[in-house]
Amino acid sequence: MRVLWISECPWNATGFGKVTYYITRELRKHGIDVVTACFATTAIINYDGVQVYPYGNPFIKFVEHVEKREGEIDTIVLFGSPWIKPLANIVEQVQLLKRVNKEKRVIGYFVHEALHIPRSTRNMFKQVHLLAVPTSYTAKVLGIERYHVVPHGVEPSIWRPDICRGCRGTNLVGMIAKNHPRKRWDLYFEAIARAIKMGNIVIAYPYVFSERYWVIANIIETIEERFNVKIPMVKPFDYEVFFGLPEEEQARLLSMLKVHMLVSMGEAWGLPITETLALGIPNITTRYGAVEEWCKDYCIYVEPKGVYYSIDGMVHPVPSAEDVALKLHEVLNNYDKYAKQAKLASDYIRRELTWEKAGKEMIRAIEESFNYDDLIIEEELGYIMKPKVIE
Repeated sequence: MRVLWISECPWNATGFGKVTYYITRELRKHGIDVVTACFATTAIINYDGVQVYPYGNPFIKFVEHVEKREGEIDTIVLFGSPWIKPLANIVEQVQLLKRVNKEKRVIGYFVHEALHIPRSTRNMFKQVHLLAVPTSYTAKVLGIERYHVVPHGVEPSIWRPDICRGCRGTNLVGMIAKNHPRKRWDLYFEAIARAIKMGNIVIAYPYVFSERYWVIANIIETIEERFNVKIPMVKPFDYEVFFGLPEEEQARLLSMLKVHMLVSMGEAWGLPITETLALGIPNITTRYGAVEEWCKDYCIYVEPKGVYYSIDGMVHPVPSAEDVALKLHEVLNNYDKYAKQAKLASDYIRRELTWEKAGKEMIRAIEESFNYDDLIIEEELGYIMKPKVIE
């Protein structure tokens, strides 16, 4: 069995990169030959002893190119958000691949963070033989019944509660997230300011990946002026620096948090929640079905107060900073109670949500995909065109 895995690079500083690294590692442990291709490189790179190919269009020709070097591909796994380029460019061509080679199976290991998705976008999730999703909630929103749950996880030998004994005396309240409109850095800092106004001693500890959307310095300045407070803050790491560290060092740095908050408009899974809970750190986050499915009652949920319509027509839940601040106040003033809850969460996550188990579920998904000769939807996307090939 040979699998072609196409996604973000395994060294990419996002959850996509980490999931790619660990699940493909587990597939190899079980004797599956995995060929990895990614979008963020322009040449073949040797990463952790594995060759990683740069992806190139058209899709059919790229598969043929890989097969000339590696041998026949049996299954292709597309991992990511299928409506976002460059992955969208591949999804549009799956119908063509199926016509040329009916023996190959394509699995869409797809994610989203929405309460509602437009029909045209939902159809992009169906251009595969089998949908693989981190939670069943992901498929439920899409209205797709042909799916297999492949969860995310942690490396339990790294993410463990005893990694930093006695280092949570300071009220460091962190948030680990990309600088992205869906990650509400404005609400995080406003909640910190409100908690300070309520008499709590709080130090912000934000890990902001990139400077793409939110101008963090300006947001902090505005919130401090509006609430007439000074937000104490540990200077954030640049994301390349943080993710350049060995994972063991990442865990040690994050283990200093007293509380982790992920103030966002929905999470497909929420790896920062999984990892910090595995460290035994209480977590406050927006109530959203995908997170609630795996986190159960171990998270401290903030109820959404409204919805946000994104530019691509999706609907996302929006919490209020006031409610986040009230939850933070409650946790800090009843910390022993919530620390015990987080310890139970750590035991559960390190036992049930491991990359080893995730890899086994992906193997089952690969096997299941051969039960289907057709794609979930045979209707072509309206804008599919056969790509031109320049010889």
